[in-house]
Amino acid sequence: MGSLQIDQSVPKHLLELYNPKGYEYEEQRHFYPYEYKNTQAYSNTTGAKVLNMSNTLSQLYSRNRSRDIFYKYIETTGSTYDYVISTRFDIRTMPSLNLCQMERSKTYVSDKHLPRLILPDICMITSTEKYLMLFNLYKELDQVLDNRDVIDALARLGEQLDINPEELLFANYIRQFKNLGDISYFSGGLVE
Repeated sequence: MGSLQIDQSVPKHLLELYNPKGYEYEEQRHFYPYEYKNTQAYSNTTGAKVLNMSNTLSQLYSRNRSRDIFYKYIETTGSTYDYVISTRFDIRTMPSLNLCQMERSKTYVSDKHLPRLILPDICMITSTEKYLMLFNLYKELDQVLDNRDVIDALARLGEQLDINPEELLFANYIRQFKNLGDISYFSGGLVE
């Protein structure tokens, strides 16, 4: 498979545009979902989600690397944050939320999929501690994809575990925190 050639000025332009506190530039990687073919999540994945599994794994990897860079930054600098806001680049409508009125114990996500309880990956606002646990997902996939407790909890909620970002985030939330009362859904946070 050929590698996409990126103009070498792109990283420089991104740094100038965003002025990040930390960053890492990697060459494009390829992800192979068949590595997980013996898991319940892989077996459950159907339709268009099957064709998107490689992209899903790439997204989880990128978010995990961002999480690692953030963790290194706060550990090195001693910085503290009340919330971490995680969004996709293609977000169209930011939610209208007042951070001063939010509860730090809660995780805030878009209501895009309600009545389903899965966690849309468009925009999430949560505490630093929850963010660090939740977005370590790529490194901990083996603890999620075939986790009988998580699969059973999802079934009780009318969901099933498959290899798709929203379902995997939700499954990891259940695995890590076990309390869905800490999730608050908001309007907005839609994509193009």
